[in-house]
Amino acid sequence: MRRVGLALVVSAMAVGIWSQTPPTPPQNAKDITQDVSAPGTALAPTAAINAPASVVRVYVDALTGADAQAMAGLITQALFQSKQVVVTDQSSNATVILRGRIERKPVAAPAAARPSKRTAKTPKVRNLDALDAATDGLPQATVPPDAGLSALPQLPDLNATSDLSQYTYRLDLQAVNPSGDLVWMSPLGNEALTFQPAESAVSATLQPLFTTLKSLSPGH
Repeated sequence: MRRVGLALVVSAMAVGIWSQTPPTPPQNAKDITQDVSAPGTALAPTAAINAPASVVRVYVDALTGADAQAMAGLITQALFQSKQVVVTDQSSNATVILRGRIERKPVAAPAAARPSKRTAKTPKVRNLDALDAATDGLPQATVPPDAGLSALPQLPDLNATSDLSQYTYRLDLQAVNPSGDLVWMSPLGNEALTFQPAESAVSATLQPLFTTLKSLSPGH
């Protein structure tokens, strides 16, 4: 009887010890007791990068004048490369809206060489009768009666993009806030910038604008 009782005591103690020792978890098991996320919700990735609220957003509105589209591209590029502002394509999201007009002048051509003294001079025509006699027998340009306006020379498109290196430019720009208040403008009149090559004109015009934009950022 003593041996049976001792066996029962040893068995009871073994069962008690086994019940107090947690089983070994399987390999690669996850401890859910350390998961602090809300039940039923997945952890979303945080790879998106948003600009800080203090940054100034600039919207480049449609410009007017010669080569306006190409110059707007240079302005957008200069704003982006400055790393001082964010260029946005939504006017409703902009801190300021940039608009204005582009002026251009052709690059001065080099002075033509003087004609040689041996060059034959064109005889002067003294009257219309002599002009008719001089041109008699030459083919005459004729316009069909039904040609209409299509036969007339086409006027150049001032907004068409051309070779920017053939011109110098001056930018007349304004920056307004979403309420329409003028916050900056490029100098005019006697203080207006001189005509310069395209990229130089953009750089010279935007440089003072950046100073104004810094004062518009929140916290200033």
